Amino acid sequence: MTDAATSPVSPDLTAAAAALDVGQAVIDSAVGKLAELGIDDNQVLAYDVAHAAAALMCGRGLLDYGSKGDDEGRITAAFIADALADLGAKVFGREAEWGVEPSAMDGARDFVSTYRASGFLASLADTDGPRHLGDDFEMVQDAFRRFAEDKIMPIAEEIHRHNGDIPEEIISGLAEMGAF
Repeated sequence: MTDAATSPVSPDLTAAAAALDVGQAVIDSAVGKLAELGIDDNQVLAYDVAHAAAALMCGRGLLDYGSKGDDEGRITAAFIADALADLGAKVFGREAEWGVEPSAMDGARDFVSTYRASGFLASLADTDGPRHLGDDFEMVQDAFRRFAEDKIMPIAEEIHRHNGDIPEEIISGLAEMGAF
């Protein structure tokens, strides 16, 4: 076995899409169960399905980002593996409630094993994925970063430790930047 922290695994976006399909089949089955049983009497299932479905849709949306380069692909694969692992945890022991067999997630197991491995995730720790923003959005990002560093960071700990109110200077500053 190789150390993924020193020799990163290449992203496989085809496998990522196939693994997402496995997860989507589980979601679709649970949606069918909810349609049959009613959402009002199955709020916990509805909540779990909604969160898992949102994560899988984010993963599907990331596939385009992942195709832009190796770092982007590795970040995408890690996100999708985590979303699928979370779905698997939600389903485990509740397969009948979700309307699936215990083996429903097996088709995603190898993908999750590869891209959720500790070494693989550790290899991403110092990776700032390229944002692929245009010049205008890079300037906006820089402006918000400077504001956060100059105005928010110096007082953030104090506010959090004492459950304090956010000062008007912060709120009005963000409003001037168009955040509200």
